[in-house]
Amino acid sequence: MITKGRPVLIGETAQLLQREELTGSDGQFREEWLQNLIFEHPACIPMHEIEPGFPELLSICKELPTAHGNIDILFMTVNGDLVLAETKLWRNPQARREVVAQALDYASCLFGMGYIEFQAAIAKATGDPDDLYSRIANLPDAPSEAAFVDAVSHNLRRGRIVLLLIGDGIRAETERLVEVLQSHAGFHFTFALIELAVYLVPAYGRLVVPRTLAKTTMIERGIVRFSEANGLEVLPVPSLQSHKTSGITEEQFFDAIAKRGADLPALLKTFLAELEPLGVRPEFRKSLVLRWDPPEGKSINLGYIMQDGQIWTDATSWTSPSLSIAQRYVEVLAKEWGMQVDKERMSSGIWTIRVGGKAPRIEMVANRLSGWVTAIESFIGEVRTFIAERGISSDPVS
Repeated sequence: MITKGRPVLIGETAQLLQREELTGSDGQFREEWLQNLIFEHPACIPMHEIEPGFPELLSICKELPTAHGNIDILFMTVNGDLVLAETKLWRNPQARREVVAQALDYASCLFGMGYIEFQAAIAKATGDPDDLYSRIANLPDAPSEAAFVDAVSHNLRRGRIVLLLIGDGIRAETERLVEVLQSHAGFHFTFALIELAVYLVPAYGRLVVPRTLAKTTMIERGIVRFSEANGLEVLPVPSLQSHKTSGITEEQFFDAIAKRGADLPALLKTFLAELEPLGVRPEFRKSLVLRWDPPEGKSINLGYIMQDGQIWTDATSWTSPSLSIAQRYVEVLAKEWGMQVDKERMSSGIWTIRVGGKAPRIEMVANRLSGWVTAIESFIGEVRTFIAERGISSDPVS
């Protein structure tokens, strides 16, 4: 049986920290206290584990009104991403079954909203009639007002939302309810179950330890039904076909790439499927990074595609155990694509692929991605041999 230990604070002495029970002296559950904690300190939420491409969360309002009830907390990002949080203390009997269906129901109310209606709901929650865009206008990397409104409207229309259930202790039964969501067609958003353990730290305050217990990837809309007889059921829409799910960050990347060519997302997904047997995995952040984990040593970046279509392989030299193998990789790939190798632009022997003096773009090589697979396969073979014969080095060597 796996059990969780208590944190130990090490100073002049070792002190075992006491976990704080989130109930009041009168026995009432302190969900409001937990809600305020998260709203005031959104860094408590491990978004890097849930949607790694999202920038910092901004606390927008509490008790956002919808047709079916109030959503506990609304967060957004400077890019117009939407994150909803429902806080529950899992000892509350009501949380045992109904909480998942209830959260889905509340979130679904946003899907039909337009930007004006959404903004009005926020104003009703806060009592502040100021325009939503004014909250982010002066932040670093803030988009134009038109771009922000378009992004929020698009996310509402598509139901592109992150829904978080956050509690202080997760029952096994609640985890099984989330497994139901993961194994069926459900709503079109990322869903995560987060536990926050709160410990008292004498003379300092509190230590908050977040843990992501379960996470769905993005799945299409379905029908959620709750009854006393059958509990929570998630029924697929009959017309939907099974498909591989994705995260919001991944979908945003492919949306951007599709603007450069309608066929590019399908070609890239085929390319990623061809890399899978080699152990190469995609990592979606602001760009698509191709990563491979060698038998020993750090993860290797085999190249990345920016949302504007630029392709770069310079990071391979930084992460490869052998600089000369990384240079051969760039040469092989350049030859496959009929392009040049720039050996002078980057310092320390880091070579790049150039075409007309610029980085190539995905639309230029979309029909030659098999050549990238060939170059990656050759690189992986060389690295495996290098590691077997000479061992791993912490720094690239010739």
